[in-house]
Amino acid sequence: MSTAANQQPLQFKTLFGRRVWPANILRVYWPFYLSGTFTFFLFSYFHTKLMNSPEDKWINIVNNVRRDTERTKLKNAATQYFESHNLNERPKDAPAAHSHH
Repeated sequence: MSTAANQQPLQFKTLFGRRVWPANILRVYWPFYLSGTFTFFLFSYFHTKLMNSPEDKWINIVNNVRRDTERTKLKNAATQYFESHNLNERPKDAPAAHSHH
């Protein structure tokens, strides 16, 4: 009498060769699902609020104005230098820098 002939068929479910017990996952883990979802949206809300603060927008406006003021000063100085040295007029006998035919 062989042992294989006397084996009963498996009465439980298996997954990847391991026994699986029937369990209602939602009944066990619902507090973790709820608190995890709440925490995710709470962090997301505060992140959005902090990224869109009016103080940051005002600081960006001030920085842009300061940067543009410095650029304007530099452009004005370059224009004055350019005009004082008559660099916008080339001599009549000088050839053109680029000739496109």
